[in-house]
Amino acid sequence: MQRIEISDDNFQRLQKVAIPLVDTLNSVITKLLDSYDIKNIINNNDIIKPVDYEKFEPDQIPSLLHAKLMSARFNDLVPEKTNWDSLVRLALKQVIDKYKNIGELHRLSGANVVDGQKNDEGYKFVSSHKFSYQGVSADDAARIVVRCANALRCKAFFEFEWRNKDAAYRPGKRGAVEI
Repeated sequence: MQRIEISDDNFQRLQKVAIPLVDTLNSVITKLLDSYDIKNIINNNDIIKPVDYEKFEPDQIPSLLHAKLMSARFNDLVPEKTNWDSLVRLALKQVIDKYKNIGELHRLSGANVVDGQKNDEGYKFVSSHKFSYQGVSADDAARIVVRCANALRCKAFFEFEWRNKDAAYRPGKRGAVEI
């Protein structure tokens, strides 16, 4: 492990990116590097090219088995973490903010949601909004996000990369969906 010194000004800037009591200095730097990697691929250490990905229509998303979320926005907001679960959580929170009803949230999103706290069967509690939702696969996460964006008539974008695994749709390739 390397040790680095950071100016006070840069440290304060890094603190603005960090999630209190969750992020370490290293995880914040990782977020920033991931953000950079999303926008650029460095080839031969001196030529910068845009990331190449295939765009998919929201109603024609291929299998996301072994797909890692690389970047996302929902209603001009970025999820707390760059993963499918954080993207689903963000989308569900936006829908409940507008419709204020757990039944409508379920109907519009297609997600398994319940009022209050439920901690078994893969449910996760959203304390700020007093509901729980069940964790899902990347395929289901993408469908939930699309449904939520359609329900709110808002923009959403997510870019993903299939891991280098035989069962992946396009191992090592990237794709994106924009609503």
